[in-house]
Amino acid sequence: MRLSQAILLGSTLLRPVAGDLELPGDCGALGMAERAVGAGWSYWPWLLTMRLAAPCRCPFQPLPAAWVVTHLFGCHVAEEFLDSFRKKGWVRSDERWTLEQLVDWVRSVEPAEAETGRRASAPCTV
Repeated sequence: MRLSQAILLGSTLLRPVAGDLELPGDCGALGMAERAVGAGWSYWPWLLTMRLAAPCRCPFQPLPAAWVVTHLFGCHVAEEFLDSFRKKGWVRSDERWTLEQLVDWVRSVEPAEAETGRRASAPCTV
């Protein structure tokens, strides 16, 4: 399953919340995707090997794709970190994104399914 598809599926199972801490029923974009396929980030190895510029106007050099997805979700979709990151100069944009816009961007950069890694052994059940 492609990451874009997994994020959407996971969003039907978990409430979107930015951050590293996964609370029961809450999760960020990558956590939602992990829950959907029943596997961790190794399911999408390109998340750590592909370096991308953030599509927002925030001051980042190309970063691993996982970091860009996490930034977009936390600072532009969920917005929980927006004020503290703006004070540190890490966010220079008031751009607001929907989860669907994030998924569209992921779809535009992710490799074909054959390049995403192994199949998950325990996919999510709804």
